[in-house]
Order: sequence, then structure tokens, then C-alpha cells
Amino acid sequence: MENEKEIIDELQTLFGNEVLDVTPFPKPYYKDISNVNAIYLGCDPSNQHSHNLPYAFALESNMKIFNNFLNTHSSNLFQVDLNWKSVYVQNLCQNYFRKETFKNLPIWKPATKLWIPRLKKELQIFNIDIPVFLTSSYIYDLLVSSKWKKYKPKQFYTCEIEIPIPETENLLERPLIPFFRNRRKVDYHLSNPMWQNYKNRIREILN
Repeated sequence: MENEKEIIDELQTLFGNEVLDVTPFPKPYYKDISNVNAIYLGCDPSNQHSHNLPYAFALESNMKIFNNFLNTHSSNLFQVDLNWKSVYVQNLCQNYFRKETFKNLPIWKPATKLWIPRLKKELQIFNIDIPVFLTSSYIYDLLVSSKWKKYKPKQFYTCEIEIPIPETENLLERPLIPFFRNRRKVDYHLSNPMWQNYKNRIREILN
């Protein structure tokens, strides 16, 4: 297994103290590899509350501050008949940054170039037909080919654009599914009845 301190040294050479000298990184979360139906991908573990998370997405951290965050993700997974026991949870960047992703895009985006090859290798334990759920539009914009960058979340959620995004059209070389939950401008949580057809399409893919 690659040394996490060496990864931090490599990142800090490029980005200085924007990358925190904190190990261990949160581990990927799963219960049984053989029961994984989707890969659940976040941006990175950076947050204002803890740099000592045991798992990605603050799972099993037992910190109440993350309860609302986790409940939103849990209920979104529930809409397509999944739960934390049926997904492999990981971040695109596995290290902690000084700032959270949405405040850190000028650092996060180039840092992903170091992480994408590592993540591709990590995910080789799964069959190619296991889809990757993209929990953020930042990940979508970064991973997809130029042909797909023109599409907006609503075009997927209204089923105007077919899913999954093919493995030939993204940097992870795996089928990708936008799986957002943004409640700020547009509510893309799948409990929203507007997205019933999209929810059904994801269920079809999983089955």
C-alpha cells in the first residue's frame, strides 16, 4: 500500500500548506465487497469539524455534527434501494485540504490529477459494470470528456440525456451516474417527485 506521507509530500510540493499534513486518511467504507452494487464518490474529506475521520463521508465518526449530512445521503441512496451496506464509499481526493471543496477549487482541481490514477487502480477490484455515483457536480465537470461537459444536471434528471455516462467518455473509465442532492438552488434529492423517471432509470441500471 502506498505511503500516505509520501502522497502528502507530493501534494505539498505543489500546493504548500493548502494541503494539511494529516494522516491517516479516512478509509473507504464498505461492509462486504461482494455485495457492492455501486461506488459512491465524494470530492474529499475536508471539513471544519474533524481531521480524524475513520471513514470517507464521516461514516462511523459518531459526531452529531455530521448527522444531517449523512441522513441526506442515506435517504438519497434509499430512493434507489441502496444503503451504506451495498455501496463502496470513497473520495476522489483522499487527503485533507485546508479549505472545503467549494472554497478550494483552484487547488482541488489540479490535485485530482494525482489522485485519479490511484483511484482507478483502487477500483479495479470491481467489475466494470459497477457504476460510480457522482455526488457532486464538481466531480462530474472534472471527470467527463469535453463532449459531455455541455450537459447540465437537469438534463440528466429529466432523462433528456441517457445514463450511465459511458466508460469511454470519462477519466475513471467506468460507467458514471450523476447522483446529486443539492438543496440550495435546485433540489436534486431523489425524494423530489419531479425526478421519478430518473430514479426508475437508476434502479433499472442497478438491476
